[in-house]
Amino acid sequence: MPYALFAELRKAAPRHWNPESDGVGFWSVLGYEDITAISKDPQTFSSADANGGHRIFNENERGVGDLGSSAIGVLFISTDPPRHRAYRSTVLPGLKLTRVRAMTERLKARIAGLLDTVAEISGEFDFIEHLAAPFPLLTLAELFGVPASDIDKLYAWSNALVGEDDPTLRISPAQMAETLGDMLGYASYLFDLRRAALQDDILSLLANGTLAGGPISRANFLGTFILLLVGSNETTRNAIAHGRVAFTENPDQWRLLGEQPALMPLAVREILRCSSPVFHMRRTAMRDTEINGQPIKQAAKLVLWYAAGNRDEAVFSDPQRFDITRNQRLHMAFGTGEHTCVGNRLVEVPIALMFDALLTRLPTLRITGAGRRLLSNFINGYLQLPAARA
Repeated sequence: MPYALFAELRKAAPRHWNPESDGVGFWSVLGYEDITAISKDPQTFSSADANGGHRIFNENERGVGDLGSSAIGVLFISTDPPRHRAYRSTVLPGLKLTRVRAMTERLKARIAGLLDTVAEISGEFDFIEHLAAPFPLLTLAELFGVPASDIDKLYAWSNALVGEDDPTLRISPAQMAETLGDMLGYASYLFDLRRAALQDDILSLLANGTLAGGPISRANFLGTFILLLVGSNETTRNAIAHGRVAFTENPDQWRLLGEQPALMPLAVREILRCSSPVFHMRRTAMRDTEINGQPIKQAAKLVLWYAAGNRDEAVFSDPQRFDITRNQRLHMAFGTGEHTCVGNRLVEVPIALMFDALLTRLPTLRITGAGRRLLSNFINGYLQLPAARA
C-alpha cells in the first residue's frame, strides 16, 4: 500500500507535481487541509466533465471510466453547482438515514442468512464471495427495487466498471462492449418500467425526477444508475473487507470492540479512515490560483488523494495506527465539501451491522492470507480474501 510513500511525499512537498508520459501531468494533493479547501471551492476547482471530470484521465476525451458509450449521460459526480445540487436533490430522498434505518431489520436478516451459509463451511472460505460482496448488493437490490436474484449481474457490472486497469475484469474491448450493452439494456428497461409505474425505490425517484426544469433524460438516468451501482456497492464491500483485515492485524482492537460495543460508531469511522475505499478524486483549476503559496496554473489537473489525507500527521495522531477509540476530525473516505458522497449513511449503517453480527456469531473469524486485490489506482478493493474461523 502507498501510505508510507504518501507520508514521505507529503513531508517533502504536500503538493507534489507528477509528470505524465501520455498527458500534461498533474498535481498530487496529499494534505488533509489542502484537499478540504479545494473541495469546498468548486468555482475555482471544477469537477465538471467538460473541464476534464473527476478522474486522472480527461473524461471529455475518453468517456467516463473509458466506457466510450454515447448512451450514457454525464455522471452527477462530474458536474459542478448548480447542476450538481439539482442532481443531489433528486437522489438524496432515496438515501436518507430514515430510509436506511427502516431497513435495519431486513439488513440484519440478510447478514444472518449469509452467516448461516458460512457456518456450514469447514476450513477456509472467501470472505469477499460469501460476506463482503453479497451483503451490499442485496441492500442495493432493495433500494433499486429489483430481485435479489439479480445481484450476480450487478456484481459483475460493478467490477467491470471500476476494473479498467485489471486485465481479469476487462479482458478485451469486445467483452467490455458486451458487458456494457447488457448493463445499459437492463438499466434502460428499469427506466421504462419506473416511468410507467412509480414504485417506492430510488430508481423510481430518479426516473421520475426533474433536471434543469424538465424530466430527467434516459441518458442521465443511465449515468446515475452507474454511479449508484458503483458508489453504494464498492465502498461498503471494500470497507468491510479492509475492516476485517485491520481487526485480524490488530486483535487487541477486536477484543476491545467486543468488550465495549458502544465503540462501534467510532470503529466504523476508523475503518473508513484507514481503508479509504476510493483512493482519489480529481479537480481542474479554472483560473490561475495558489494553494498555500504553491502557484497553480489555469487548466492544471489536481488529484486529491483521500488515502493520503486520511493519514495526515497534522490532523490524525499516529495516523498509521488502527485505533477504534480515535475521536478526532472526520475522515474523508466519502470525500468532503460539495461532492461528499450522498450515500454515506448507506455505507456506515451496514458496516456497523456486519461487524456487530461477526462479533456475536463469528468472533474468532480471521483473514488468513493476502488475497487478490483489484488492480486500480481509483478503488482500494479486494476481489478475493481468504478467511477462516480459528
